[in-house]
Amino acid sequence: MSTLTLRSLLVVGSLSLGLNAPMAEAHQCVDVRILHAPRQVTAGSQASMVAGVFNCGSCPTTAELDAWLYDPSSHTRVHLGGERVRLREGEFRRARLLLDIPDNIAPGRYQLVLSGVTPGGFMDLARARINVVGRNVRDVRSLMMQLASESGDADVVEELLELVDAYRGELSPREVMPPDGDITGKIVHKDKRKREIRVKNEVGREKTVEIKPTTQIFDENGAPITFDELHEGDRVEVEYDDNNVATRIDKLS
Repeated sequence: MSTLTLRSLLVVGSLSLGLNAPMAEAHQCVDVRILHAPRQVTAGSQASMVAGVFNCGSCPTTAELDAWLYDPSSHTRVHLGGERVRLREGEFRRARLLLDIPDNIAPGRYQLVLSGVTPGGFMDLARARINVVGRNVRDVRSLMMQLASESGDADVVEELLELVDAYRGELSPREVMPPDGDITGKIVHKDKRKREIRVKNEVGREKTVEIKPTTQIFDENGAPITFDELHEGDRVEVEYDDNNVATRIDKLS
């Protein structure tokens, strides 16, 4: 019997006996982290968070990232937003999630939970503390309607209501600035000499921060950039300390 024939018989025999060596199967795995998240949000507002996700598996995979508001006392959760990312084997990526805070959320302390799930069902979680505060907007229209019913002069009040609708944003109270925290909005002024920027958010709140050499600045893709690459009109998310120094700036798309 030839050597080739003998080897063929051994291979066939081992397969029939179930003695063949097991083949390594590719598996899916992701590790998620909360890189940046607001510590306080207002009911009915929008915010953003930055997630980090690492493909710790042995094959390319997609990951469904979702942000949840979790109440430990009632064990209820509310979905705030999500994003899908595609990862090569061993790849780490940053992803920005837009958070829609429902207006019916009760003020209080919650957990911000980030989940990452692969198509095969592997899941990883990350958590951070977050506070929800209530909206403090006075309903001027309801007040005007009440005055109309009491005074009987509906025509005059109707004119006032038109003015209220036209300037509703200006009549809303401004948010109180915390000594440290973060703000998301547009750069409305840049002072190159003082190395300062002034940021204004959607409700008119403004914050001027100083840019130090230690300030971390990133573009829309998470790549480091310099102070000179920030421009008036750019949408940014700024973290600052109690000395009004920006500790981190992220440009938003």
